[in-house]
Amino acid sequence: MSLNEKSESEGIDGEDRRSSVRARALLPCTIVKIEEPDIPALESRILDIAVVDDERAQAGLSEWGSREEDLPRGMATMLREVRALRGQLAEIQREVEVLRGDRLVESRWVVLNDRGLWLPREGSDSLDHLANGDFVEVRMRLPTTMVSQVLAMAEVLRVRTGDRGGVAIEFRAISEIHSGAIIQYALRRERQLARSKMFSGVKL
Repeated sequence: MSLNEKSESEGIDGEDRRSSVRARALLPCTIVKIEEPDIPALESRILDIAVVDDERAQAGLSEWGSREEDLPRGMATMLREVRALRGQLAEIQREVEVLRGDRLVESRWVVLNDRGLWLPREGSDSLDHLANGDFVEVRMRLPTTMVSQVLAMAEVLRVRTGDRGGVAIEFRAISEIHSGAIIQYALRRERQLARSKMFSGVKL
């Protein structure tokens, strides 16, 4: 994704509809500069997290999803409730992961799709030290049960100063499941936004 002019147009060109859909959201997100020798270790961690998330996703699909129609109605209802509880437990686990360490992961405004991020400058920003060509580790949590967190390696494409300044980064290493989670999140958020506007004039 080329985000060089993201602060001007807020548009992301894509090869198809799914890749071009973007979301602007306030998300827990950390960006840490890394050096080239650190890239192989980060790529290994990206794969390990993807393996865990893929196992969770496959477990949820394979346990009873394909056989639900063959179950008694009461049993199917109970299993759906268990599935919902598992989703809640996954959310609690993500909250615990965020609370680990010395401090909370701060939320910040991001514009994202499966190709990268645009990070608008926020006051005295911790990203001011970044320069074009720097490599960074991206950690981000999405409000979805599909993955526990997104971990990726990215490159800084552009740093813009001024009132509409910010940092454009492009993913260089990201797992398929995390890329897919970003696409699904952006699509669902766009649909919810459209529905909210559709019914904004209706008094409920």
